[in-house]
Amino acid sequence: MPATLKTIHSILKRFLKLSIISALISSAHANEISCVTESYHPYTYNKDNVVTGSATKFVVKILNTAGLTCKLELLPWARTYHRALNVPNTVIFMLARTELRENKFLWIGPIVKPIPISFFTINNPNLNLELNTSSRIGVVNGTAYHDYLKSKNFMHIKQVPDYSTLIPLLLQRRVDFIFLQNKTFNKLNKEASKNLANSNFFKLIETPLEVTEYLAMNINSSKVLYEKLKNTYDQLITEGDLKLIE
Repeated sequence: MPATLKTIHSILKRFLKLSIISALISSAHANEISCVTESYHPYTYNKDNVVTGSATKFVVKILNTAGLTCKLELLPWARTYHRALNVPNTVIFMLARTELRENKFLWIGPIVKPIPISFFTINNPNLNLELNTSSRIGVVNGTAYHDYLKSKNFMHIKQVPDYSTLIPLLLQRRVDFIFLQNKTFNKLNKEASKNLANSNFFKLIETPLEVTEYLAMNINSSKVLYEKLKNTYDQLITEGDLKLIE
């Protein structure tokens, strides 16, 4: 083979190898998504620098079955919501599905069964606290609970970045009530009660409200990735391999 043809053949072989490598890398990236959530006991939390919790395991099973890789990040809720709202191919989980959010995301499916939401306060009759729109309420910034308080014209809303700061806020008397879902409060209260003499230190004020937390995706995400996740979710739920968290 003449030298010129050898050179051309060598270049073509190198080009073919690079093309194959490039295609493999593109294929790998095509299956990559970003997953964001907040610290939300007992559903999502950090343990030994690993994001875990019942909802995390639920979502990871869907991703693994769909053959998708995910960079999982635990962020304050406001950043979690902002990322999912603005960055394509971002999956968000433990997102309450509300009328206000309905057209802002691609909804994949619920993760937990409907969760009751309540107000909590210090159980002390001497304080004589009455819940009304003038009450000082602590709530996690940007959550569905926060949206609800604003819609009901509560005037003194104290916003915090995550759930772990709510009980300290109440104990410091910087708010009169905190507003969150019961299961998360029970988990936080269990931790707080270790340092409290009275296990009945807090009082629950029930509401008729419930919230359903979902797995969703940025609305401008790849439709192929969305359909893969949605179809996998539906299949796992239908076949009983995945059940909504109690």
